[in-house]
Amino acid sequence: MNDYQVKLRKIPKWFSSSLLLFFFFAQIVLILIFINNGLIPIIILFLIFFLFVYTAFSVERMYYLFTFYVAIAPASLYISYFPGFPISFSGKIAIPLFALVLFYWLIYLLRNSEVLDFKSLDWAVLIYFIFVILSAVRGFLYGFKLSYFMWDLITHMWYLCYFIFHYSPLRLDIKKFFDMILFFTIIVSLEFIYGFSQTSGFIFLKRIVARNIHLALFAIPYISATLIYGANRSRKVFFASILPIILLAVLFSQQRSLWLSVILTILILSIIFIYSRRNWIRNHLKTFFKFFIIGVLVIFIIFFIIQTQTKNKLLLTIIIRLFVFLNPSLLKIDISWLVREHEIAMALKDLGNQFLFGSGFGASIVSADRHFVLTAPDNAYIYLLWKMGIVGLLSFIVIQFLFIKRCFLILRKTLNPDEKIFALTGLLNTFGLIIVGFANSCITQYEYLVIWMAIIAAIEVVSRQYG
Repeated sequence: MNDYQVKLRKIPKWFSSSLLLFFFFAQIVLILIFINNGLIPIIILFLIFFLFVYTAFSVERMYYLFTFYVAIAPASLYISYFPGFPISFSGKIAIPLFALVLFYWLIYLLRNSEVLDFKSLDWAVLIYFIFVILSAVRGFLYGFKLSYFMWDLITHMWYLCYFIFHYSPLRLDIKKFFDMILFFTIIVSLEFIYGFSQTSGFIFLKRIVARNIHLALFAIPYISATLIYGANRSRKVFFASILPIILLAVLFSQQRSLWLSVILTILILSIIFIYSRRNWIRNHLKTFFKFFIIGVLVIFIIFFIIQTQTKNKLLLTIIIRLFVFLNPSLLKIDISWLVREHEIAMALKDLGNQFLFGSGFGASIVSADRHFVLTAPDNAYIYLLWKMGIVGLLSFIVIQFLFIKRCFLILRKTLNPDEKIFALTGLLNTFGLIIVGFANSCITQYEYLVIWMAIIAAIEVVSRQYG
């Protein structure tokens, strides 16, 4: 596609200042409207007020506040699996936060004469977003239940984070952005480890389940790529020390598609490490094995502590999950897989002959196996086909193709270690999510999209230096 540039004109200062003043007071009103039912402690109210004042009129700060909430707050459906953790993801909080991000971004564009330089990936995201609107219109006209329709639409609004990141000050410090997401992942990993330690750990009773553990698919490549290409020794030591914590959280998640993605990611990274550091390994063989043994010991110690607290049920739980994972032929009798298979078949049946544009947002089925209304089958690609049809699925694939192409472009041409780290992280993160997408709708409907689309935008920013 041809490049296309738009230079936005500046608006009068009095107009933008009036809008900012108005929205400052609107923030206070939002705080009062969207707090939980009843009175909350005064200190929490003041903390919220401070955060809004601190982030006021800053796209960057508001975006990080928004993504922090999205990253650490498990969906309310899973909050019972996190004993002692009081915060769950709520649209009543997320939507106003995202509205503030959009508003500050609009003010930034108008006050800074930002040039919107559209290239092929920008157009691909925009076209996908047009199909999103089309699916929303179809769903609205069909009269689907409002809550189902709105949630499909709202989760796809996160795709705007691609443009927010690309055309804002966020793009000026990609390393800070990656570090912030890693920080969020550490918190999520600690949540999982703590949550698991507070449950029996037995699969037939409870297991720790939440969407935000998919951030590990970003953190593991980012940490590993930094260990391979990074120059800062203290940074590499710190990253190496937190890797076992994230790997342990992935293990406790018991999500087999995530396990597969992480194993393949580690395998690819190991090959890259051995090839790129072959001379160093020869010269520092003892040091290499020393770090390897330390990492294994850290995982073993934490594993042993929680194994003792869960009264020896941890090992049994993991063995049960691994048994099917290591023997795919058992999927024929695996209840979890069979339920997913039946629900996918029902979604495709509901699609009928609307395969071109889909059934529209808000379409739902009643799961015969789980006895509840299902709005998203556990397969991202079937979800897209069901809701947005072939045009939606193909436009999504185009975005991934162009993004992966840019990652390889950077890896092929750059001599900058940080850019190699960004590209390798983005590439392996996306490969991992594509695999996990066959077992759930993580790459089409989850809150993680506010981060993933920003990662895609970050790679686009870097790749433009190389054509």
